[in-house]
Amino acid sequence: INPIATDMLDLDPLESIGKSTEAVLPDSLNELLQEITAERKIVERELSFTSRKGSGLTAAVSATIIVSEDGDFVGTMFILRDLTQVRRLQDTVQKQEKLAAIGNLAAGVAHEVRNPLSSIKGYATYFASIFEDDSEKKKAAEVMIAEVERLNRVISELLEISRPSDLKCRKTDLPFLLNSSMRLVQQDADAGGIRIITSIDENMGPILIDPDRITQALINLYINAIQAMPEGGELSVSARDQGNGIAITITDTGTGMSEDTGNKVFDPYFTTKNTGTGLGLAVVQKIVEAHNGTIKFMSRENHGTSFSLFLPRQSEKDILE
Repeated sequence: INPIATDMLDLDPLESIGKSTEAVLPDSLNELLQEITAERKIVERELSFTSRKGSGLTAAVSATIIVSEDGDFVGTMFILRDLTQVRRLQDTVQKQEKLAAIGNLAAGVAHEVRNPLSSIKGYATYFASIFEDDSEKKKAAEVMIAEVERLNRVISELLEISRPSDLKCRKTDLPFLLNSSMRLVQQDADAGGIRIITSIDENMGPILIDPDRITQALINLYINAIQAMPEGGELSVSARDQGNGIAITITDTGTGMSEDTGNKVFDPYFTTKNTGTGLGLAVVQKIVEAHNGTIKFMSRENHGTSFSLFLPRQSEKDILE
């Protein structure tokens, strides 16, 4: 094993000496080894696997057996070419192309749909005011108003995900912002039998952020967490000052996500809800990354989900760049 291969596979060369390939190589490479040993042919394949230390890798693998001039088996050779960065770049380009298409669509939708929606809502509000309380006609008008408001939210999310980020940053008391944002969903949590638990460092200094955008991102995460706990549970929110930035963690005890769902969770329009638009988490990611921050998550089916945000301390110049 050459040094490049040991780095790619997170192997310790000294610890690998004398061990079998099954004990050293990832499972997918061992399966490939069995295939070429049985069929004695050259195999080229793209594989995604996890190293022994848990890091992910996508690689183009060429594998073959080595034989002597007499046809005797000498050994096996693997040639690996790391494609991880290439695939990440491809994913980024695809996402940018998708966002560009959404942007063109959003501009047209906002112009052509919002004006008639305002008229519909106006008439529905008028009819709701003239009908008797608890009458079927008044209830129908209220349904129309609610549906118009839902469509307006969809359009707003379309515009949010497609337009360039325009942050209005100012020094913000993050503990106050966190506590205020949680009060906005307290009623929903109480109605769902959900207890909110906080662990917030109240002594952290102010941080330069756009408070409105960060509040929007937090509320999206809170609502997702609440909707993931239809039978009740706990919503935990913690925040710690790490010196170079603030780490925020939002954890629920809800239904969790499968690995397949987790791989798509930030994709625009991907949703597992009957009434969802699939834009909420894409908007959250965009807001956090506009602050030069990061967002990660951990989730297990039936064991809940935890989102971790990191907002770096930075100057206005850093944000503009």
